[in-house]
Amino acid sequence: MPRLVNMYGITETTVHASFREIAAATPLVQPARLGAVGPSRVFVLDGCCGRAAGWSGVVCGWRRVAYGYVAVPADVAVCGLPFGGLGAHVSHRDLVRWGADGQLQYVGRADEQVKIRGYRIELGEVQATLAAVEGVQQAW
Repeated sequence: MPRLVNMYGITETTVHASFREIAAATPLVQPARLGAVGPSRVFVLDGCCGRAAGWSGVVCGWRRVAYGYVAVPADVAVCGLPFGGLGAHVSHRDLVRWGADGQLQYVGRADEQVKIRGYRIELGEVQATLAAVEGVQQAW
């Protein structure tokens, strides 16, 4: 019998940071459940690098971060999190929180980026490009 698995991951992780098997009886709920964290380290941080209780950004790391990330990003390094010896970590603007069941829950983005087939698109750049076209009066 085929299985359906939701595998959540940001572009920099190349694969996934969490996963959740979806069964036929799985209810559709909001916020979306991203599943349990696999063999990676995931921190949910507030804007001051504290561990957040509510909706906040995510920092993913360990073996899941793509080749080429050689250092902890400056915005994360100042947090003083225990990254020691675990490889690169990367932060991003997905808004998530920990559910009571220990699984990540996803509500959206903290910016206007969208991802199409794995590529990040800045909607503001699309809007600006369209607005620059002769004859276009307004782009939104």
